[in-house]
This record gives sequence, C-alpha cells and structure tokens, in this order.
Amino acid sequence: MDSAAEIWNTLKQNFAQPDDTRVCNLQYTLGNVSQGARTVDVYFIELKGIWEELRNYRPLPHCECGSYNPGCFKKYTDQFQKDMVFRFLNGLNKSFSAIRSQILLMDPIPGLDKVYSLILREESQRNILVQPQPLLESFAMFTAADNKKKARKDIICNHCGKKGHTKDKCYKIISFLDDFKFTKGGRSNPRKGKNLVNNVFAVSDASTDSESQVETKEEQASAGFVCQLSMIKQQVNKLMQFLSENGISSNEGHPFMDCDWGH
Repeated sequence: MDSAAEIWNTLKQNFAQPDDTRVCNLQYTLGNVSQGARTVDVYFIELKGIWEELRNYRPLPHCECGSYNPGCFKKYTDQFQKDMVFRFLNGLNKSFSAIRSQILLMDPIPGLDKVYSLILREESQRNILVQPQPLLESFAMFTAADNKKKARKDIICNHCGKKGHTKDKCYKIISFLDDFKFTKGGRSNPRKGKNLVNNVFAVSDASTDSESQVETKEEQASAGFVCQLSMIKQQVNKLMQFLSENGISSNEGHPFMDCDWGH
C-alpha cells in the first residue's frame, strides 16, 4: 500500500460494514433483558450499552434536504426516545408497577433521563424504609426468647427437683448407660463405677448449675446441650473401660474430688 488513504479504505471495507449477525443478537438481548435481582442503575447501564452499540451499527438518519431544518426528523427522534422509555419501564420488576403506571399517565411522557431519575428516587425511598426492618425483627425474636427463658424458669424436673428443665432432658438420666459395667479384677462393680461418673459430672454440675439447668433460650440450643453431654458420657465410658482393662480401681478419684470417695 502506497498511501495512508489506501490503508484507511482497506480498514473501512473490512471493519466498517454493518454486521447483521451482531445486530440480530443485540436486538434479541434488548428484547429479553430485565432488572431481575439487580439494582435499577445496573439494569439501566446494560440497556444504555445495548442502545449505544446498536446506534453504532444503525445511526439515526439525518436531514439531507437543501436547507437545515431542526424539526425535519423531530417526530422520528421523539418516537425513538419514547420507545426507549417503554423498553426501560417494561424491564423493571413488578414492584415498580405503581410508579410505572404514573409515568405512563403523564402528558407528555418524560424523556429517558427523567424517567430514570424518578425510578432511582423511588428505589432510594424503599431502601430507607426497608433498612429498620431487620432490627425490629431481631428485637422481636429477642423478646420472644427472653419470655421463653422466663417461662422455663418455672419448670421443675420430676427426677432431680431442679428448675429449668424437664425429666426427659435431665442430664442425670441421660448421662448414664444402663448396660455399662465397671469391673475390677474380673468382678463387676457398677456402684463404684457410677460414683466415678458422678464425680466427673460433679464439676460440670457445680459450674453450670445456674446456666445449664435453664439450658438456652431455644429448643435447638437445648438439643445441642444434650448432644454435648452425650459426647462427654462416651468419653467417660471409654476412660472407665481403659481403667478396667489396666486393673486400675474405679474408686481412685482425682485429688480435688477426694471428699466424694469416702462415701
């Protein structure tokens, strides 16, 4: 190529021709795009990008008459702007139905930028009204849980006589396995074994009597508490099995619980 003009003409022939396939895809996307879970501004930016790309492929016609006449294509451009407003409104979520109806009743219908501003203002007002709701819901849940806690304080266990739980959730019943046997030298000694289990749970009983007996504010937390006791029970049973297998007496307790072994 000998000149820049020839290079420019070659590039123009290769890249400046209308791409009907791309235009078809843009038209399809424009007809199916909607707000969905996005905010209004994100949805509007996508629409603007599609319109601008379409205009690059299909620019608006201009007046080619002898004299310049600003109103020559005014009706055409006005209708094009109105179609853009309709497309923007139709893609909004159903929650904007009220303000969409109000805009369509305006005479004349505002331009696209004005309509976009009205929708943004409506969305901002909704966000301000919605923000306090999680706080109110949390306060209501806390109040209900506190009332339930106060009601549970009046519950008395028929087994141990303590407050805050019922017999079916009493850890003094749940913590023992009926079929577990403690042995020393090949001889069963269930009473001493149970004393050791009682001593292991004595620390938990003393430190959490005021809290664990009340358990928690919700039934789910109560189930979690029972699950923890079950895990501790399994660990104690494994410990007792280890002591039995190694010939260690089950009534040899920890020094800080020596007062219990004399009974």
